[in-house]
Amino acid sequence: MTGHDMRQGFLQFFADRGPTIGPGSSLVLRDDPTLLFTNAGMVQFQDVFLGKEGRRYSGATTAQKCLRAGRGCASGDDDADGLFRLLLRY
Repeated sequence: MTGHDMRQGFLQFFADRGPTIGPGSSLVLRDDPTLLFTNAGMVQFQDVFLGKEGRRYSGATTAQKCLRAGRGCASGDDDADGLFRLLLRY
């Protein structure tokens, strides 16, 4: 199973239950001077939350690209941290 297959399976799982599959944000944002990189899967919804933009749907699922910043962002060396690091690779 590839990373692409895993993302598609994740997205389809939620889409089958109602939410609309939406696009993720670019890793490097061109129109937001407050972020150096996309730091969460909610960045593409900022304008919706701020009331500047509307969407035709009320639920969404996305797969967001992320940047691994190294061990400085990890919480520890327990099993949950290991899973977190594994998920960041895909």
